[in-house]
Amino acid sequence: MQEIQIINRTINIPPELKENIVVEGDSNSQILTFSINRYFDGVDLTTKTIQVAYQNALGQSQYSDAYLKAIDAENDTFTFDWTLPSGIAIKDGEVQISVEFSETVNGVKTYIWKTKPATFYVEDSFPVFGNAQSPDYTLAKNFVDNNNNLSVSQLNDTDEPILIEGREILVPSLIDVVVEGDNKSQIISFKMDRYFKNVDRSTKVISVAYTNALGQSERSPIYNAVVTEDYIIFGWVIDGKVAAKEGIVNFYIECQGNTDEGFYCWKTKPAQLMISKGLKVTGSIPDPTPSWYQIAEQNIKEDLETAKSYAEQAEESANEANNIKDEVIQLKESIETAEPERQAAEQERREYINSLRPYLDTFIETIGIGLEYGGEITPTDPPSLSVNVAACVAHMPDGQTFNIDAQQLIASANNTSYQRTDIFYVSSSGELSISLEHIQISLDQGLIQSQ
Repeated sequence: MQEIQIINRTINIPPELKENIVVEGDSNSQILTFSINRYFDGVDLTTKTIQVAYQNALGQSQYSDAYLKAIDAENDTFTFDWTLPSGIAIKDGEVQISVEFSETVNGVKTYIWKTKPATFYVEDSFPVFGNAQSPDYTLAKNFVDNNNNLSVSQLNDTDEPILIEGREILVPSLIDVVVEGDNKSQIISFKMDRYFKNVDRSTKVISVAYTNALGQSERSPIYNAVVTEDYIIFGWVIDGKVAAKEGIVNFYIECQGNTDEGFYCWKTKPAQLMISKGLKVTGSIPDPTPSWYQIAEQNIKEDLETAKSYAEQAEESANEANNIKDEVIQLKESIETAEPERQAAEQERREYINSLRPYLDTFIETIGIGLEYGGEITPTDPPSLSVNVAACVAHMPDGQTFNIDAQQLIASANNTSYQRTDIFYVSSSGELSISLEHIQISLDQGLIQSQ
């Protein structure tokens, strides 16, 4: 600290020292050096007792000893030191000092030389009561345990990273960067020294702590961290919690981690990010009531749509009618083409039936039965040696009957029912039997077969 000059009786304290000499609560922590002429009216002041009288901010006054430091014989000056006692810094505020040179004989001051009082200030401070407690790092420790610096985002910040010098975030104008309601659509990059007080901050968990415009606070992990020999570059992805409301977001960068000495926590001074006002869409606007013109316009539009629909349906119906007409013509042509073939087939069928008639007459004469109804004989398709026999009822010679239907044959002689799948014959005496030398009736397919 520079020397304080005493000229004649005036203590010239430099202005820059008046508010930077001592702080409330200091004790013997500051030494002021004074310079003064050695002789005054022929008296060598270096031979006298040197004291500094002071009055503190409480109005209390006292003497404090000063000590000769050095004598400059060539310039007839000397210097002395004064260590500020605790009594002068007992309270912040304005204090006064005066230098006194004296000589005492038998307990009585026989020589006294004083300067005029000089003024300086004791800077404000605060008392310490020993009741301070360490902050609760529970949430910070949980964040450290569950995060690292390895998160990656697809966002790429094309702007230069914001510099962090010491504990100061050199934030440019962060306006129109984020809009209320944004979510993970903006990344802000930062660059800071890798080492701080010999601590490698790349080994700590880096995060961005913030308080949004709603007063809610949270920590965000960093993304896209790059560690070089001297620097750490990383990004802060702005999520919906940061941009929950338009206004000022206060944030700072912190590095935290567990060490052998305890929990490590380093922070920057807070900076600010402005969230611009956004437009919130609630979907609550009711549909406007249409005017008579809009209603008429809408009705005309609907009528045109209906007419268009009817026209399309009419066109489809006309197309379908044309298609049906074509199909009828094709069917008629097919019928006309197939009619000769059908007539030829019918003629062939009749001729085939007539060729089988002698076999049937022989059968009827042999067994002596008379057909009451049914028993129509038709050829098989394709033609074969068998014929189809329809259900029928026939009389026996002795007046008995048997009835052949789709399921069974019932003989009235013994009221016996036989499955149509069996083979039967009727003898000339009207008895049913299962053997026949010449003719048999197959009821399975309604066939008469010649043996």
